[in-house]
Amino acid sequence: MASDSRLTLGEEICTNKCKKIWRLSDGGLFGASGNNESGLIVLKALQKDMPLPKLEGEMYAVHIRPNGRIYVSEGRLWDHWPEKFIAFGSGGAAARAALLSGADAVMAVKAGIALDVYSGGRVQKLELKRKRK
Repeated sequence: MASDSRLTLGEEICTNKCKKIWRLSDGGLFGASGNNESGLIVLKALQKDMPLPKLEGEMYAVHIRPNGRIYVSEGRLWDHWPEKFIAFGSGGAAARAALLSGADAVMAVKAGIALDVYSGGRVQKLELKRKRK
């Protein structure tokens, strides 16, 4: 999983040091884009194994379970994502195109940063650590 680190508020760049992806205690991964506060609320609910709360603002989240299955949410429920990869956020279209062309997650985020003014900062990366049997 990879993300940029730019946080914007309307047309303003607030920071290029925003954390958008996390490793969960079970080894899974979580990432969010859109409304930062809503993303953090969903992260806390996921960490405490609680249902998703009602959220304010537009937010998109992805949860990759330790077994590699991808789930997505726009704030109300988790839905299984059937594809091998997912890209979202303001740079998502460029990142998807890069992924479809064979790029890895980091290169896809770099494509999003290059083509989207709302994407920027350093690329953050987390790898799924599958549990050994």
